[in-house]
Amino acid sequence: MLEDVERRATVRDALASLPLRERELVLLKFHGQLSNSELARALGISESNAGTRLHRALTRLREHCAETGREEVA
Repeated sequence: MLEDVERRATVRDALASLPLRERELVLLKFHGQLSNSELARALGISESNAGTRLHRALTRLREHCAETGREEVA
């Protein structure tokens, strides 16, 4: 139970470390369960741009988790 609380806190901190545009993208993708084409339409960008931005955001999340010693979260 405590591990779940710590994991959620790590994810919340990692999300907060992202720039607003990247945070929005990740939340729409995973919380909103949008496809890349739906993300693109929602944000007014191309599908390939949505995929690229999402990849960069997830890389930043992984880096943040690695820096905090919580690689297993990413």
